[in-house]
Amino acid sequence: MILEQKSIKIGLFVFEETDGQRLEDMMLGYELANFLVYNLRETSVSRLMPSLASNAMDICILDIDLGLEHLEKLFAMSALNNSSHILIYANEHQMDSMRKCMEYGAKGFLMKGVLEAELLFAMASILEGGAFISPALATHFFKTYQRKWQLLNELTEREVLVVNGLVEGLSYKQIAQQHYMSINTVRDYVKKIYRKLHIQSRGELLYKVHIL
Repeated sequence: MILEQKSIKIGLFVFEETDGQRLEDMMLGYELANFLVYNLRETSVSRLMPSLASNAMDICILDIDLGLEHLEKLFAMSALNNSSHILIYANEHQMDSMRKCMEYGAKGFLMKGVLEAELLFAMASILEGGAFISPALATHFFKTYQRKWQLLNELTEREVLVVNGLVEGLSYKQIAQQHYMSINTVRDYVKKIYRKLHIQSRGELLYKVHIL
């Protein structure tokens, strides 16, 4: 098993101090491996990138609450240096951020509060060149996107384009310019979308698309 190799260097950045210590203790307590765990929870976000770069980690477990802007930079640095495999520490209410992390190049997702056996299996999978997602997150991920597909399946192709624009925060004018429509056409589509989805505002649309 690959976890038997020595000196596996792991970067750990979890905001919740107790949980970060729990993960570190689980890894250091694993008797078949010589983990070198760099618990970076007390390092400021601004110092995290040079700290990770200088230590050349095999795996980095990063809290999704770092924010997408910081995570994108860390993924870019990792890809540039051909260094750490990044595992994202997340919960079931962060599906959209998880999707972005997947686009950035995440190798896996760990459910917050993960237990020892799952943590070790995830790390072994990543080190062997695979990927991993906690079963609880995978279940929620599939349910979320199945519901979104069912929701958007009620709309026409042009209506879906308008929905995507609204979700991205674009104005009616920007949506119109992007898809070569008039603003009045966009307004008509929005009315139809709201009627079909039984909603009355952009806020309700965001809730349906992001939270379901």
